[in-house]
Amino acid sequence: MEHSVHSLASSIVRIRNAQGSVVGAGFLAAEGLVCTCAHVVAAALGTPPNAKSRPEGDVQLEFFLDGSTSSGTVEAWHPQGGPQPEDIAVLRLNAAPLGRVRAARLVCDALGIDRLWYASPVTGQNTRMSATPP
Repeated sequence: MEHSVHSLASSIVRIRNAQGSVVGAGFLAAEGLVCTCAHVVAAALGTPPNAKSRPEGDVQLEFFLDGSTSSGTVEAWHPQGGPQPEDIAVLRLNAAPLGRVRAARLVCDALGIDRLWYASPVTGQNTRMSATPP
């Protein structure tokens, strides 16, 4: 078995702005879909973090495990400051990732809520991302 962090590391992406600076992180949640925070996407695209409409443009991504790059567009947008502020964005990849990149495995707790805890590569703080199952 590989190193114990391989399954999570294989799904982590760095999100970059147009100048190439890292503005946040996300994870490959399913084939072709990256989950991140809406404020991170806003920073990457230079748009307001609480914009009600879904931002347009390509978001630049770098996969943590092997440094491969891709881009994606906003598929779902739930910004801060709405009636149910969630700060969640889902990006649809423009091309399939190469190499050993794999989607993260989310687990369902006793309350029926999927949760993933991770240490942010940007801040070093533990962060919880959660989603209610469909």
